Amino acid sequence: MIFEQLNACDCKTYLVASEQTKEAMLVDPLFERADAYVDELKKRGLTLKYVLDTHVHADHTSGAAVLKQRTGATYVMHKASVTGCVDQHIDEGDKLTLGEVPVSFLHTPGHSQDSVTVLLPDRLL
Repeated sequence: MIFEQLNACDCKTYLVASEQTKEAMLVDPLFERADAYVDELKKRGLTLKYVLDTHVHADHTSGAAVLKQRTGATYVMHKASVTGCVDQHIDEGDKLTLGEVPVSFLHTPGHSQDSVTVLLPDRLL
């Protein structure tokens, strides 16, 4: 599994990808860094399969919609999200895959009603 934090600022974006299939997911991407994310994916030979916001963000503008538009990735958020351009709503226990990498979710409302925790094979986001 490829796992990397992409932002040096307070708002963190994570890259998760399969080393075998080169399928990738960006978690909580920033709007102003969308071009840099696309460049990084190309540089690494990765295909963006999913873009996920763990909740509706008040502290930054999400880059998910623009990344969806530029790459054809599926935009994923919890079913309680009020964001209009989401392609796939997930709930606790739902699973996605990036090649051999399983990704599942816990609904963890509190910060917002649509907050999710992402469960990866060896870490939580």
